[in-house]
Amino acid sequence: MAIPGHTNVVRRTDPGLSARGTTFESPRVGAGPRRAGYPFNMADQIKPTAAASNLAGAQTEKSPTSDSQSLDSRKSDSQPLASRVLDSTPANGIALRVISLGRDLPAPTRPRSGPISAGPATVLLHPLSFDVRRGETLAVLGPSGSGKSTLLRLLNRLDEPTSGTVEINGQDYRALSPPQLRRRVGMVMQRANLFPGTASENIAFGPAQHNSPPPCVDALLDQVGLPGYAARTVHNLSGGEAQRVAIARALANQPEVLLLDEPTSALDDISKRGIEQLLESIIRQRGLTCVWVTHDREQAARMADQVLMLEGGRLAALGSAEALLDKDPQAGADA
Repeated sequence: MAIPGHTNVVRRTDPGLSARGTTFESPRVGAGPRRAGYPFNMADQIKPTAAASNLAGAQTEKSPTSDSQSLDSRKSDSQPLASRVLDSTPANGIALRVISLGRDLPAPTRPRSGPISAGPATVLLHPLSFDVRRGETLAVLGPSGSGKSTLLRLLNRLDEPTSGTVEINGQDYRALSPPQLRRRVGMVMQRANLFPGTASENIAFGPAQHNSPPPCVDALLDQVGLPGYAARTVHNLSGGEAQRVAIARALANQPEVLLLDEPTSALDDISKRGIEQLLESIIRQRGLTCVWVTHDREQAARMADQVLMLEGGRLAALGSAEALLDKDPQAGADA
C-alpha cells in the first residue's frame, strides 16, 4: 500500500524473493539522519570499563604499499573528505549495494566411526539484496539471533559470505584486500575495544597500518567532544568517553561507509543520547553512508532514513523509517 509522502514498505515472506532491483528511497535521501533534538554537549556518566581487546583484526592487517591506497586516499589530502565521498559515489547515488548476500555454516562431516549423521548446512543469513544511498542511515532491526550482527560482519568481510557480494561505491569488495576494505568501511562495535595505551595511540593506529599520513588526533578528538584527551590512557576513560575514542579511531581511516553494531547498547541513557547526537552530526558533516544495527525501535526511528527488518535470518521488511515503523508498532522488537 502506498503511503503519501513516503516510500512503500516492502515485506518479504517468500525466501526466494529479493529486493534487488527495487529502489527504496526516502524523501530525505542525502539529508542525513533524523533529528533527535538533543542538546549537544551531554556529559558521559558511566563508570570506566576495561577496554583492551582487539577489534577482530579489523585494522591489524598490513597490505603491500602498492595496494594500500584506497580510492579516497588517491585524492588530494587538501580536498574535503565529504567531497571525496561525493566524487567516488556512482551517478545513481548508490554507495552500498548488497547483492544476494548470505552465509551458511557447512554441514557436519561424516564421523570417523559410527553411523553417518551428517545433516543440512545451518543457514545464518538467507541471501538478501538491498541498496543504501550516499548519506543515508539504514537501521537493521530484528530479535536476537535474527542475523543482524552476521549481516554487519559480512559487509566488511570479518566473516566471508557463502553467496553474493557487496559493491562499495560501484566496486566489488572482493577486488579489495581486507586492509583496503576495512579502511573504506569503518566499524564501531558494542564496546569500544580500545588497545592498551593512550587515546592518541588508538586513533593513530589504523592509518599507520596503511602507510597513510598520520591523522590530526586533536581535531578528531575535538570532533567527538573530547578536546585535550590525546594523552589520556584508556583505563581512565568512562564508557561513553571510550566509545567516542572508538568512533574517532574509525573516522581516522576516512571511511566511505560506517558500520555500527549497537554502539550505544552498553551505555547509560545520558551517554546513549550523547553518542546518538555525535554520530548524527558526524554522518551529516561527512556525508557518510551508515548501517546501524540496533534492537531499539525508538533509536531506529530517531536515527535512520531506511529500516531493514530481519526475522530468522531472512529479510522480513525494507522501507523508509517513517512508513515502516509507523505502520507496524511491534516490528523490530527484541525477543
